[in-house]
Amino acid sequence: TAAKLADDSVVTANLTDATIAGLAGRKNIAINGAMQVAQRGTKTGIGASTATVYGACDRFNIYTQNSAGRVTASQEAVTDLEGFPNALKIQCTTADTSVAANELFILGQRFEGQDVQGIQKGFSTAKEVTVSFYAKANQTRVHVLEIYDVDNTRQCSKAFTVTDTFQRFSLTFPA
Repeated sequence: TAAKLADDSVVTANLTDATIAGLAGRKNIAINGAMQVAQRGTKTGIGASTATVYGACDRFNIYTQNSAGRVTASQEAVTDLEGFPNALKIQCTTADTSVAANELFILGQRFEGQDVQGIQKGFSTAKEVTVSFYAKANQTRVHVLEIYDVDNTRQCSKAFTVTDTFQRFSLTFPA
């Protein structure tokens, strides 16, 4: 969210699951949710003009628009979440002290049609989607997870509150 850049906050996340109810076989549609692959390395100075940056952990991108804030994205070793050796860390390096309505900061992953066929989008038999992940921050903050359907310009959002210890979040979205 744009407010994320308004202070020196740090958010670290590990996406454990993006499950499709009733789907057989591969249930996790998120790729690299364990943040194990980071071929592009640390990216610094992300922000300002409208841009999409791929970096840090593979398959995840950061989209920014009209912000004076800057962040660094990196793959971070995790020591306080058993079973998860890595996480994606986003650290604010330059605060945006006057966040405006037209500013955006989005951490995203795009899925191809072949990856989401199991949800049966567009059919009366469409399935709900549950996204599960761990996250923590250096300050308590409310963030929003949004699923966006580009083809039909539809979205569904859910808010969650991150604290300074890793918590598991599991958010279910309607079909």
